[in-house]
Amino acid sequence: MDFSKLSDEFAQAIDAFLDNLEPDEVAIWEPFFLHCSKAKTANPNRKWIKKATELVATLKKSELFNTVENLVSIVENELKVMLKAAYPDAQFLSDQSMNCLKGVLWATAPLDNEHLSKKIESLAFTGYKKIRGHGPVSAKIGNACLLALATLPPEQAVKRLSIFKHKIKDRRTQKIIAKLVDKVADRAGIPAQKLEEIAIDDYGLTIDRRLEVVVGKARGIVQLDETGKGPTLWRNKGKLQKTVPTDVKRNYPQALKDFKALVATVRAAIPMQKQRIENLYLEEREWDFDHWYKSYIQHPVVAIVARRLIWVFIKEGQQAEAVFYNGKFINSEKEVLEWIDTDTKVRLWHPIHANQETIFNWRNLLEELRIQQPFKQAYREIYLLTDAERNTGNYSNRFAAHILKQNQFAILCRVKDWRYGARGAWYSDNPNKYIPHWEIKAEFWIEVDWDGDQSDNGLFDYVFSDQVRFYKDDEQMRMDEVPALVFTEIMRDIDLFVGVASIGNDPNWQDGTNARLDNYWSDYAFGDLSQTAQTRKVVLERLIPRLKIADRCSFSGKFLVVKGDIRSYKIHLGSGNILMTPNDQYLCIVPDAKKKAEKVFLPFEGDHMLSIILSKAFMLANDTAISDTTITSQIEG
Repeated sequence: MDFSKLSDEFAQAIDAFLDNLEPDEVAIWEPFFLHCSKAKTANPNRKWIKKATELVATLKKSELFNTVENLVSIVENELKVMLKAAYPDAQFLSDQSMNCLKGVLWATAPLDNEHLSKKIESLAFTGYKKIRGHGPVSAKIGNACLLALATLPPEQAVKRLSIFKHKIKDRRTQKIIAKLVDKVADRAGIPAQKLEEIAIDDYGLTIDRRLEVVVGKARGIVQLDETGKGPTLWRNKGKLQKTVPTDVKRNYPQALKDFKALVATVRAAIPMQKQRIENLYLEEREWDFDHWYKSYIQHPVVAIVARRLIWVFIKEGQQAEAVFYNGKFINSEKEVLEWIDTDTKVRLWHPIHANQETIFNWRNLLEELRIQQPFKQAYREIYLLTDAERNTGNYSNRFAAHILKQNQFAILCRVKDWRYGARGAWYSDNPNKYIPHWEIKAEFWIEVDWDGDQSDNGLFDYVFSDQVRFYKDDEQMRMDEVPALVFTEIMRDIDLFVGVASIGNDPNWQDGTNARLDNYWSDYAFGDLSQTAQTRKVVLERLIPRLKIADRCSFSGKFLVVKGDIRSYKIHLGSGNILMTPNDQYLCIVPDAKKKAEKVFLPFEGDHMLSIILSKAFMLANDTAISDTTITSQIEG
């Protein structure tokens, strides 16, 4: 291959590199690049790998890493230019250069150089970034990088692949990642799920949730609390301070940048683990105690999530639920489970398998111990099949006839691992979620308002919800055939979609010319409570009596009623919208994301509307202190 005859920057960089070498060095390097350019297949075969290994062995490692990192940077910079211009150029690399790039990655990644691996990881993420109306700027490069990372030692390989598994939602990429993880697991002789758990990075965090890194002459310190929150502090000259020391900013900018990136990565890893563990419900995982204890209770990052959850322990006919507290596993009666040992199996507890008394006892204990769960578990909504759904037979209308903001809805679909291509003046599949463990696909039908508004990129602003259906082996299932766990978890997802993306939640909604939208907003904003809203009411009924505004609050059906000095206010427990007495006049209050919320213990994370309702209640209970004229003008008007 004559790199001098190719015009792209990658080839020119190789040509310039070879031109600067002595003849004897060219004789070593040129065969390496020539062999790399023969990587024409999607996967390297054994013969190609053997030859690549032999050629790599002839090169100086430090020079090899520097050269490859430079080539990777050239390609990534070109991708960034294309992303910024929002213009895909399929030929920014010639076919020969693309093959050579793949070969270079595949030949050098197995050497397990940390810096190079990070460069390859960064290139992959850039390749998967999307250009609107086109898709990934270069999925081919992203896929080549994933294949390269899969050649790392098993734990390192799965550690890096798992990052993409949680961040890249494209279904094709997810399939590639799953196949690569299976291959790595086969190579390691360990089940893929177990290897993924073993490979979760702790990023240097200790089991007491402390991260401490020397940066110059100071130390950057993060001490997280039980929920994974905590500020970054600096120990400088023996004293703790919140600001970055001047010496660190001036003399160690790169080390400071690396420390900040590490802290950001640790903070981002915690919600990633929340989502991963919550997704395990639909996998019905069961663990051997030793592996589970090491991977969940003793792992510094995962433990922040796992220690606040209820688990089921099974041994020789015995079964009990427990939470980890003060180094022991205790049940809802605060009794220590003494019989747990290496022969015990462990599962994640789900309230659908419990009676009301058990659920009530767990709620009491967790609140007594001030354990804030990372997601709803003791308070998890349960959706049971209704008579109406039995009568319709093979579909549910439970969440039909809602009007959703499409952009918000599409984002939620991605977060909850639903496949959905946003709709414009074209058809895309209904939102759907495939559950591999059960081999069931759930589908949430939607329709667009063909006469409605569209954004600049042609997407409709709103979509209308319709039926929920389930399929197995491409055959539509009867509703009573759907496993109870699958049914409740899927319905919970859809309740979330409606509860967050419905236009009825918009406090700024103004009457317009579309009667259908306006009538729906009125009906939803103050309508019947969904299952999620009913759970919210249960939480507030337990919580309000303990607050300083308790004597000003009461409940009336679907409202939290707050008595102010000027008026009384009815806050809808579903939408958070407000009506004022005496004539049910609407009060518009837009939540201020920057305003510091009252410190109130909540039994779980993740219900933003619950926090909004509480903040509105505190404000309205002291309505004479409100200074915002956009609010006072409505109250006094």
